[in-house]
Amino acid sequence: SLHPNVDKMLEKFIRGKEYQSVKYEEARGILELRFGI
Repeated sequence: SLHPNVDKMLEKFIRGKEYQSVKYEEARGILELRFGI
């Protein structure tokens, strides 16, 4: 693209979203194990 800095920001944002969703899934799994939700 014409803006490598924007590409880097987008990449970080997308990776951050993936990381957050993984952490969310982990947290939900722990809750299910502990409390049987």
